[in-house]
Parts: sequence; C-alpha cells; structure tokens
Amino acid sequence: MDDTPMDFTPVVLGINRSQDASICLMHGSHLAWAIQKERLTRRKHHWGKPGDLRDHYLPRLSGLERPVDIVIECYPSDEAFQNLPQYEDELAATLSLAHGNRRARISHHLAHLYSVFHPSPFDAAAVMVIDGRGSPVSDFTEHCSGTATTPGGWREVSSFYMAGREAIRCIGKQVWDRDEERLVGLGMQFAAPVRPEVAPMLPAITHVDGTARLQTVGPAEDPLLRALLAGFEVRTGVPVLLNTSFNDRDEPIVETPFEAVAAFRQMPLHALAIPPFLVTKRSEPELPA
Repeated sequence: MDDTPMDFTPVVLGINRSQDASICLMHGSHLAWAIQKERLTRRKHHWGKPGDLRDHYLPRLSGLERPVDIVIECYPSDEAFQNLPQYEDELAATLSLAHGNRRARISHHLAHLYSVFHPSPFDAAAVMVIDGRGSPVSDFTEHCSGTATTPGGWREVSSFYMAGREAIRCIGKQVWDRDEERLVGLGMQFAAPVRPEVAPMLPAITHVDGTARLQTVGPAEDPLLRALLAGFEVRTGVPVLLNTSFNDRDEPIVETPFEAVAAFRQMPLHALAIPPFLVTKRSEPELPA
C-alpha cells in the first residue's frame, strides 16, 4: 500500500498567446516559474503560435507532465482567435488535463492587471493599464459600462480598474477605432522633476522636459543594491545608477550566464558582475565622452 500523502494542490497553467508570448505554472498560490517565449527562442517580441507547447515549452520547462487542473489563456489578436482550433488540438495532444479541469480565457488588459495586482502587497488598488495592442471590444471578458454600443472591432488602448482580493471591477476604457491616421494613447506616468543643479550630472536618465522616472532603494529593501549605490556615490559623488535591461538592440533580455557573457562580449561594456564573479575584458572599450 502506498502511504505517500496525496497532493491536492491545484496545478494552474497560464498561457499568453500574443506578442511577447509567455507561460507560467503555479501550484495553488505558489509560483513555480514564469518565462517569456523570447527567452527560450532568443527572438525579440516573439509572438505566440500554435506549436509553442510542443516545440518550446515542454522540452525546456519542468512540471508540465503533471495533470493540469486549470488553464487560463490570453488571446488578444484576431489571428490568435482564428487559430483557436489549432490551440485546442495542441492542448489535448501535449498536456495531461485533469478530470474536470477548468478553462478560462481573459482579454489582454485584464491579463496585465492580474499579473501586477495579485503579486502586490495591496488589498485594494486603482490600476491603469496602457497597451495599444489590447483586445477588440467584441472579445472583452470583463463588463465595462459604455462598450455595449461600441463597434466590436474597436480596440482597448487603456483600461481603468478598481481591484480587490475578492473582486475586480472595470470602471472605464479608452478605445480606438483602428484608424491609423489618428493613433491615440497616453504618455508615460509618474515622472518626477530632476533638480536643475544635478541634471547635467544625470544626462542618461533626464528627459528633455527635465523629468526622470525614478526608483529608490531603502536600507532594508535591497541591501546589496543599496551598498552598490553608496559605494558609487563615494567614488563619483552621484548616488544614482541607470537601471536598464541587459540586452543589445533588437535582442531579448539575457536569460542564462552563457547569454550574459555573449552579450557582454558584443556590447561596449567594461565589466559584467555575475556574483561571485566579476568579468572584465583584456581590451576595454573607450569611456564615453
């Protein structure tokens, strides 16, 4: 007799079929892993396509051999909806779906909302999503007043939500009639003014209007990064570093140490920190003027 305790934790699989395709696996409320398709294929902004599970996800990601209790999918584009029969066939052929498994499809902006609110420390929040590649009005999966009379082919550009742990309510949307001559959208948010006396010292982060999008690090939030900033201030007098993604132009963000070293060799960088190692070049590039 097998005395191994049974694991009743539901296995939840989320698949984003859009541009910047991605997939995540959860065991109940515990995140097992989450990754963008481009990190596996090394193709920037790689769209989701039929065959992704078979060709990219199953060979590289663990845990997909377990029966899946819940599958949640995001299909924001017309092309993705046209491929629904192929996606259904792929799920049946590649995954072990648990008996009585549940399925859900959510629209694009709602997927963005879930990805940021639920991991946050807030019990309630006002959330704004800005993304011009949103779902068509006809495919919204959340109720929103004012869209009942909107043509189904118009697309969401920005969405506004009241989010809570028990319920999420859409309170408004900005939509676009897909007229390429009249693009609409909203600009960057939460830019703070840079003091005029220090702006010349921070040209890499200061916008033309004298603002910058800032991130601060408290003593208890990230001690290693805080110490790095403090050490940089001792050497330069500037307690600021530019936080950017590690990738060259038109390349996806590096995923492995091998890819990090390869990118480091191709880019005009002086050092690469992969704790506990510090990698430098025999022939260093010139310092910027």
